[in-house]
Amino acid sequence: MQGTSIPVLADVTDPLHPLTICTFGGSWKPQPVTQTMVAWYASQGHSGVPGLSAIVTLDVFSGISALVATWQGGDFLDGIYAWSPDQSLLAYITSDASAVSIHLLSGGGDRVVASLAPVPARGVNPSEDDAYLGFSADGGYFAFEQTFTGGFLQVRRATDGGLAFSQATATMATWGSTASRLYY
Repeated sequence: MQGTSIPVLADVTDPLHPLTICTFGGSWKPQPVTQTMVAWYASQGHSGVPGLSAIVTLDVFSGISALVATWQGGDFLDGIYAWSPDQSLLAYITSDASAVSIHLLSGGGDRVVASLAPVPARGVNPSEDDAYLGFSADGGYFAFEQTFTGGFLQVRRATDGGLAFSQATATMATWGSTASRLYY
C-alpha cells in the first residue's frame, strides 16, 4: 500500500478506503498463492554458511499457518519456489555449498528430481543474473532457468519431475497464459 514500507494484505473492495487485513514484518517477502493464501521463504543461512530454510503458507482469513518444507541451505538460488495452478504441487530449489537441487513436493512426498553443481562463490549482478521457476498454465510442466552457474533452462514433467526439454544457454524464461507454451 502506498506510504508503507512493509507488505500489507488489504481488502480493496472500496479502493478509496482499503481495509488492512494483516501486515507482514521481517526479512521475508510473502507471495500470493490463491485469493486466500500467501506463502514465503525464509532462511537463517547465507552464502557459505548453511542454516535452516523453510517455505511457509498462511491462510489469511483463518490465520492458520503451515510449514510446507524445511532444509539446510541459504546459498544463491535457495528458496525459489512455485506452486502448480491447482496448488497440488510445489517445485522449489535448495542450494548449499555442495549442490543446487530441484525438488517436487506432492501428496506422495518430497523428492529431489535433479541435483546440479553448486553456485560458484561470487557476487550477484542484477544486470546479468536471472532465475525463474514456474509451472505451465495447464500444470503439466514446470521450468527452471538460471544464469548463476553459466545459464541453462530445464523443463520438467509435473507428473514425475522427468526432464522434458533443456537448453544450455537460455535466459529470462516465462510461461505463456495458455497450455504449455514457454518463452525464453
